[in-house]
Amino acid sequence: SSSSSSFSTLLRLLCLRLLCPRRLLHLLLSAADDGIKAWRWGDIMAQDGRDALAQWEVRGTTSAYRAETNGLSVDQQHNTLYSACGDGNAYLWDLETQQCKGCLTGHKKYLHAIKTFHHRHGCVTASEDGTLCVWDSRTLTVAQRIVPDLSSAASSARHGPPSNWLGCVAVDPSDEWLACGGGAGIAMFHTRSFTQTFAINAVTAGAVPQDLCFYDE
Repeated sequence: SSSSSSFSTLLRLLCLRLLCPRRLLHLLLSAADDGIKAWRWGDIMAQDGRDALAQWEVRGTTSAYRAETNGLSVDQQHNTLYSACGDGNAYLWDLETQQCKGCLTGHKKYLHAIKTFHHRHGCVTASEDGTLCVWDSRTLTVAQRIVPDLSSAASSARHGPPSNWLGCVAVDPSDEWLACGGGAGIAMFHTRSFTQTFAINAVTAGAVPQDLCFYDE
């Protein structure tokens, strides 16, 4: 059912994702301190965003979800929404019922980003603790923990002491390659061996990366 939340009243928007699943209308997902909301993209465009109402929401008052949401990713094959949160956990939500399907626990600090795989069960999370966790969503366990080696990248940075926090993550369409970025720069991994192939420092990149994506011409 529709919520009274208005798109124009969002005060602190932390992340957005456009969702086009098979059985749902085109949705825009937003997340902030007050939970996750879903908006019909057509309503937003028709009203210029002023009077569009949220179609459903997951609020922070539920027992499974009290922290702010910093990242969203959608597994359309399994109709599941993943959220990366400030309590250091990631949560799985059923897109039909908005009910929590599971919790991924294993990071020591809060999560900045999350990305689902395209052809396998699970996701990757990037954390303030400087690690990536590769998760198996069927068992809700860590399949691989990765600590990117950005020492060479950080040593050439000119912006004070190196910082190992990771703020963004991307998976290519084949699920063969994984990239992450944060305070020290960007690192790339091959997902079959989880071998790091290269690193780019933040100075060479021009700035600290805030988001990453793979582009294929």
